Amino acid sequence: MLNQPTCTTLICGKLAQETIINLERRIFVNKPGGSLIYTAYSHRLWRQPAALAARVGESFPEAWIKQVQANNFNTGGVSRLPVEIDSRSFYFLIDEDNYRIDNPQKCFAELKQPFPKTLLGYTPPSQKLDMRKGGSPNSLRFEDIPQEVLDCQFVYLCPHDFITHSLLPPLLRSLSHKDIILNPAQSYMHASFWYDVPAVFRGNTAIITTERRAKALFLGRSQDTWEMAESMANCGVEMVVITAGKAGQYLFIHSNREKFHIPAYPVKVIDPIGANDAFGGGFLAGYSLYFDPLLATMMGNISASVKVEGSTADYLLHALPQLCQARLEHIKEKIRKI
Repeated sequence: MLNQPTCTTLICGKLAQETIINLERRIFVNKPGGSLIYTAYSHRLWRQPAALAARVGESFPEAWIKQVQANNFNTGGVSRLPVEIDSRSFYFLIDEDNYRIDNPQKCFAELKQPFPKTLLGYTPPSQKLDMRKGGSPNSLRFEDIPQEVLDCQFVYLCPHDFITHSLLPPLLRSLSHKDIILNPAQSYMHASFWYDVPAVFRGNTAIITTERRAKALFLGRSQDTWEMAESMANCGVEMVVITAGKAGQYLFIHSNREKFHIPAYPVKVIDPIGANDAFGGGFLAGYSLYFDPLLATMMGNISASVKVEGSTADYLLHALPQLCQARLEHIKEKIRKI
């Protein structure tokens, strides 16, 4: 067993077993993925260790968890449950903004490729909305967080279910002052949760969400990016970042009502899976290092630019720090203050 590194940052999310067919029609079968690992490996681009928390089923590969730990992460919060949890994900990329998650047999047949045994019996995850008072086996509980990382100053919550996001942050804040960054999930960023979401957002340092999810929450009320960002910030949040793919990111800082648009770093998009999580990992690294919302957003921007150039979370491990710094200097000249 490797020694668990000491960390000041905690990342909570989900792990998955991913199969991806990217835009170049390269196939990646049964690779480690999920929001937690994309965020963590993006965080590592800026050479920052972190503690991780997630729940996995009894068949999730132990070797993958050990490999994550070998990359200087504290995996003491990755809990293995004595039940089977289907953590498989399938993505067939159609274009930069769209992908299929259903009928992998047809996709492999169209490419005249053998169907992988690891996808036998696969069914796409349900797209239904979360329950307000119930969770799932994946739902993180306070007791899942190891005692030794409870004092981490910075906490990042990847997209997760409503019960996790509504209960975990207040409990963590009750221990000591913490900067909590929340990336709300599609499963509750919906107009029917309009009156529930403010309580989830309140007290967090930052909210990071996609433009599509923001519009789903504000459906019938507003579709203006800045109006949505300001409204979310008014819930009691210091800053809001709305990511918009090839359009870049929109940063709203609540204290002085400052607005910044950061254009996406220009790259050839091969695989956008995990890009939003990669943005979050870069933002977390930047904010925990410098307490600067704009610089953190730029670092998230660069992390996302690296991710979309290749497939699987492991792709992020091979990026050179010099590349990230060079891109960061380039993007500084493109920022627009509104």
